[in-house]
Amino acid sequence: MPSRKSVVTALAVSTALLAVVPGAWAQALRRDLSSYLLLTMKRASVKNLRIGSPCNVGVNCGSPTPKSKCGVLALGNVTGVDGGQVVGDQVFLRRPGSKVWQLFRNNDSPLDNVQLVAPAPNPQPFAPPVVPGTCDDTCTPNYAEMEKACGFPDPFPACDPTKDVKVVRGADCARFDTVPGNQQCDLPTGSYGRLAMEDGSRLNLEPGVYVMCLFKGGQDTTTTAHGTTILIPGEAPSKSALRVNNGSNLGADCGDLRFLIGGETKVAFGRGGLVAAEVCAPRSTISLGHNNILIGQFVADTVNADLNNFGRCCGGTCACYNELTPTSGHAGTVVTGTSNCDLSALAGVSVCGISANVVSVTPTEVQFEIPPGAAGACPVEFVSPAGSFVGNQMLAVS
Repeated sequence: MPSRKSVVTALAVSTALLAVVPGAWAQALRRDLSSYLLLTMKRASVKNLRIGSPCNVGVNCGSPTPKSKCGVLALGNVTGVDGGQVVGDQVFLRRPGSKVWQLFRNNDSPLDNVQLVAPAPNPQPFAPPVVPGTCDDTCTPNYAEMEKACGFPDPFPACDPTKDVKVVRGADCARFDTVPGNQQCDLPTGSYGRLAMEDGSRLNLEPGVYVMCLFKGGQDTTTTAHGTTILIPGEAPSKSALRVNNGSNLGADCGDLRFLIGGETKVAFGRGGLVAAEVCAPRSTISLGHNNILIGQFVADTVNADLNNFGRCCGGTCACYNELTPTSGHAGTVVTGTSNCDLSALAGVSVCGISANVVSVTPTEVQFEIPPGAAGACPVEFVSPAGSFVGNQMLAVS
């Protein structure tokens, strides 16, 4: 009798083959880490997540048995935009009202009141793990490979417990401050101990690399940065290596902050705040809090999240379209595709599987010519480094 893995692999391969058959609309699972807003090694439980860009959300490892708690993605409610993918060996959408562009899973739990937007087949099976080489058949993660994928330094540097930093509200830092007199802590790059921010305090970080034993922000704190990486060894499993409390702003937008956190530890965010950071902590648990704006990426062993978070990823943006005009034509007809997602990463357009000449591209609009040889009801595919996108709307080509 074939193993569960061999059956899943066979299904995934057969489904992927549909993508090369004319008229079939299967789109490949994006396995590049940059496409993911959220990726956990073992499991995730997320409530009421709204996703504002074509991001992926997933669990990396597969379940060794149908009743295993590993390889499970439980979504209380999720709404996404066109181009986003949800992936897990076992995916459970437990509340009505979810809207998912494309679903990859290998279980068959009910999908009542869940809107699957992408063309069929949807959902599709896939072969875990999501990122090749990062998990085995028993749901045992290869953390070192995921750390490598995140860009961890080797060896990982040690922090300096003799250089604690205290950030006080309305004051400069007593030690290390580079711009005295501006009522905030301006901290140069380097190796430090514990960094603790008091409620309402402000921290300004330089571009470059910091090493810290832990990073703790109180309520209503503000951390500004750009091109900043913070390395935290994460040597205290009982403590949070990274914790930011209610109402705080950690960064402002894509590219501001990156946290690489080693060891088995914890990461936690409060409520009503902004977190603009790439956080890679493959051995740790991340609590995303609730009512937060999350911009970037969160990689962990497990993740849990309360209600009403909004997320947007930064890398691996899929080039998608919302409308094609006109909807019919012949070879040489110029078609305009408009989009609510950024088309800057567009690498190509095909019609009925035939490459089309791209006339012009802006972040919100692309013009392309229907290629010779296309005929009938033609799917239109947009290709980007994040993968391919095929919308529901087709061109009638005569």
